[in-house]
Amino acid sequence: MKKLSHISDLFAPIDYDATPVRVCPRADLEPEQVTKFWRYHGRFPNDFARAIMDILPEGKTFVQYDHLANSLVIK
Repeated sequence: MKKLSHISDLFAPIDYDATPVRVCPRADLEPEQVTKFWRYHGRFPNDFARAIMDILPEGKTFVQYDHLANSLVIK
């Protein structure tokens, strides 16, 4: 499966201990990159979720990503 690094490169570090776990744009992005982040989030939710799955650390398992609530469930 092709890694979607062009999407995950826009992700801020994910706090897996937060409740709920949210995926946010990096703080150092230019405004057009933030727009791109939210475009991927809203228009391509499957690709966005796949990019999350590709960057999960070892020991974390993807359960679901609710893009409407921006809520990631992992175990």
